[in-house]
Amino acid sequence: MRFSTLSMTLSGALAAAVFIVALFPPTVRTPPVLPHILPAKRAVMLDNSLSGYVTINEGTDHIVAVSKFSREWATDGLLNRIYPDLERLPLTGNSAFPDPEQMLYLRADVIFAWRGPADFFKATGLPGLVELWIDDSNPIQSRENVWREMGKAAGKDARVTALLERWAAKRAALKTALPQDAARHVRAAWVHVYDGEWYTTSGDGFIAYKLELAGARNVMKRFKFGGKADLEQLLIADPDVVLLGINPDDHTPTSQIADRPELRSLRAVRDHRIYRLPLHTYMNEPVEDLLLLTWMAEVFYPDIMPRTVREEYREVYREVYCYPIGGDEIDRAIYLGENRCSAGYDRFVRKESGT
Repeated sequence: MRFSTLSMTLSGALAAAVFIVALFPPTVRTPPVLPHILPAKRAVMLDNSLSGYVTINEGTDHIVAVSKFSREWATDGLLNRIYPDLERLPLTGNSAFPDPEQMLYLRADVIFAWRGPADFFKATGLPGLVELWIDDSNPIQSRENVWREMGKAAGKDARVTALLERWAAKRAALKTALPQDAARHVRAAWVHVYDGEWYTTSGDGFIAYKLELAGARNVMKRFKFGGKADLEQLLIADPDVVLLGINPDDHTPTSQIADRPELRSLRAVRDHRIYRLPLHTYMNEPVEDLLLLTWMAEVFYPDIMPRTVREEYREVYREVYCYPIGGDEIDRAIYLGENRCSAGYDRFVRKESGT
């Protein structure tokens, strides 16, 4: 492997930065310094907010490189149907820490990175570094802040404001439609599936706050563990509904997971209330939560929620992306075939004459 003098110098600076940050973790957050000339002409995405940025920017133009996991997150949904160039964006490498010499070569005027990788790159003096951060204690506000920063960089402040307002309106509408009595709230759990195994997540994970927005009680909230699911803890939690997050490359059928003998004593398994979560990407909540929260609410409360998921898919994709989403694409997005045997999923089947 070739190391130029410049690369070695920058790598040394990064190592020093890591040591300093470890000794003195930052306690004061400073606002990101964006380029003087906006919108950005050469953006690099090292985080996994690419799907949100592409939605805001209405395309992939002026994105010069992305990290491998950033591109993988963004294409785990339907966005690659709308913006096929997503799958062809150049990569910075296989990690969130690309070679600093390569970063200089890209001549980026804005670089998005999560806290941690961003701290490392501060030592290089690269311009336009935007440090993004999600506060699990305030997930909605911190996501709105990330979106506003991306909107500034893309020169799309008005679009961001309109989409954030639409997201807020959805949350408000659901709050009035769902049961107000906490005793009626469905007890739900989110379980990640990998290679056919159940893996639990901490109670403040990616889906946790969405469960509460959809009127459910997150029974995993008090658990602070991750790794292969502990059957005893699952039995103690005994959720009414289990939502499965499954890697796109994991082809284990939902039915096969639910039919495991040791899980049959779970209430959700007995009642056939296990569902694979619809396709959705990370950090695109102001658009995709409009659909995901509606789907959750209909799964949790089929007796009081109207059947609007398919119509909302058509409306959202038409109004946000100017994309006429088809019936087959909606079927794929909500995993109609895989969830078909789950309780009440017939409500999501398309009408014969429509999508």
